[in-house]
Amino acid sequence: MSGAPRTAGQALVEQLVAEGVELVFGVPGESYVDALDAFYEIDRPRFVTCRHEGGAAIAAEAASKLLGRPQACMVSRGPGAMNSALGVHLASYDATPVLFLVGQVPRRQLGLGGFQELDVEATFGHLSKFTATVTEPERVPETVARALRSAVAGLPGPAVLALPEDVLACPAAAPTVPPAPLPRIEPSPGALEEVAELVASAERPLVIAGGAWSEAACGHLAELAERWEVPVLSSFRRQDVLDNDHPCYAGTLGTLTDPRLDERVSASDLVVVLGARLDAITTAGYRRPEAPQTTQRLVHVHPSPTELGRAYRPDLAITASAAAFAAAARHVPATPRRRQPGWLAGAHADYLSWSTPAPVEARPSPSRDEAVDLTAVMAQLQGLLPRDAIVTNGAGNYTGWLQRYLRYHAWGTQLAPAYGTMGYGVPAALAAALARPGRSVVAFAGDGCFLMTGQELATAAEQRAGFVTVVVDNGCLGTVRAHQEARHPGRLVGTTLESPDFAKLCEAYGGSGWTLTSAQGFAGSWREAADVAAKGRPALLRLMADPGRLSAAGEPRA
Repeated sequence: MSGAPRTAGQALVEQLVAEGVELVFGVPGESYVDALDAFYEIDRPRFVTCRHEGGAAIAAEAASKLLGRPQACMVSRGPGAMNSALGVHLASYDATPVLFLVGQVPRRQLGLGGFQELDVEATFGHLSKFTATVTEPERVPETVARALRSAVAGLPGPAVLALPEDVLACPAAAPTVPPAPLPRIEPSPGALEEVAELVASAERPLVIAGGAWSEAACGHLAELAERWEVPVLSSFRRQDVLDNDHPCYAGTLGTLTDPRLDERVSASDLVVVLGARLDAITTAGYRRPEAPQTTQRLVHVHPSPTELGRAYRPDLAITASAAAFAAAARHVPATPRRRQPGWLAGAHADYLSWSTPAPVEARPSPSRDEAVDLTAVMAQLQGLLPRDAIVTNGAGNYTGWLQRYLRYHAWGTQLAPAYGTMGYGVPAALAAALARPGRSVVAFAGDGCFLMTGQELATAAEQRAGFVTVVVDNGCLGTVRAHQEARHPGRLVGTTLESPDFAKLCEAYGGSGWTLTSAQGFAGSWREAADVAAKGRPALLRLMADPGRLSAAGEPRA
C-alpha cells in the first residue's frame, strides 16, 4: 500500500537485490508470506516455486555453483526446513555458497515447542558456515549481508537464516547494506617460488585440480599447465576445469578411473593439488597417492587450513584459493629441467584412448530382449551436444558412462554433485535452464534417481525452462545391485524397481517423451527432444538399459 512503511520482509528482498541474487527457489509457507509478498512487483530475484523443498535446495545449490555466487532457497519451518537439509549438507560438502532462508514460529512462541517449531541453529549449525535467528526487524539487512559474506569467504559453503513470522511483518527502517568486497586469500611469493622450483626439478609431476573455479581461473590453469608442461587431472565431478581436448588434460579421478591413470598417479614424483579435497573418491579410498611414500612429494593448495594435512601430510601446504594460486603462479618461471620423455603426451593419449567409445557387441540381458547400448549412446551424444552444453546428473552406476565418455570443454558445463546426491540431475537442470537461458541443458538420471525429484519437471514446464532429461531405466538401483552381486551373489533384496512409463509421465507434465529400446534411434529422438526443449518445454528420453551391464569399466578402449 502506498505510503506504508517498509516491512522487514521487503527489507530482506531488497538486500537480496543489492547482493545480486538472481534466483530464489522455494516452496511457499505461511511462516514467510510477508517476505513472499515482497516479490510481487519485482523481476529479480525471480522466485521459483518448486514441488518439493529437496528439489528447491538442490536447484539453489546448482544455480549458485553455476553462477559462482550465492543464490537462495526459501522454505517454511519444520518439515520444509528438514526437507531442505539435504541441500545444506550438499552445499557444505561441495563448498558451494548458498543462502537458505527458513521461516520460523513467531518470537513469542520460540522455545515453547509450537506447531512445526524447529531449533534451526542447533539443527543446521554443524552443517553450515553461518546460522542465526533474526529476532529484530532492523537487523534483517545486516544479518542477510553477514550471512552472504560468510558463505563466500574462505572455503565457500551454506549459510542458514531463521526468520520468525512476526519479524517479517514488522516495519524496518534500516537501510540496505552495500555489498562488501571479499578478502582475497593469496599465496605468498616465497610459496610460489618454492612450488615453481619443485615443478621444474620433477621428472613426473602432475596437477590434480578441483573445488571452486571460474571461467577466468580455468584460463589461468590452462596457461599454468602449458608453462609447467604438466598433466592436469580433475577431481571427482570437476572434469570441466580444463578443456578435455587440451593436450595437458589427462582424465579424472572418480568412481570410474582409467587403470593407467591410477598407475600414473602412483608413478608421479610430485603431486600438486589445486583446490581439491583429498577425499575418499578422489583418492580411491585413500589409496592414491600412496602414503606414506618417500619418493613422492605433495603440494596442497586449499582455501581452508583445516583441510591441509587432513588425510595426507603435504610437503608444502598453502592456504589460498586455487583461482588465486593459478593467477599468480602462471607468472612465475618454472622451466622444466628433466621431464621423463613422453610423460605429458602419454598422459593425454591415454585419456583419449580411455574416453573414446569402441564398438561393443550387443549383450542382451536375460530379462530384456532389447536394451540400449549406453556406450553407443555416448558416442552419438558427443557429436550432438554443443560445446557449451550444460550436463547435469545425480548419482548411480549410469554416471560411469558420462564420466568415461563425455568430454567437457568449458567451466560450468558439468553440473554434478561431488557429494553423490541421488535426484540431483533434474533440479540442477531446472536451475541451469533458468540461470543460463539459451544454452543447451541435459539432465541424466537413473530410474531410481529420477523418481526422487522428477516432479520438478512440473516446475520446468511452468517456468518455461526447457531441457532434455535422459532417464537410464535398468529396472534396478544399479550401484547397490552391483555391491549386492559382488558380496552376496544372487541374493537380491530391495534393489529391483518397477517404475512408471517415464516418457508418458513427462507428457503429463506438459512435455514430450520417447522410449528407446535400441541406440539406433537415439540421434533422431535427441534432435526432436532438443527442439521441444528449445521451445521452453520439458523433453524426456527413456533408455531401456540392460540390468546385466552395470558398469562402463570393463568395456574395451578405442
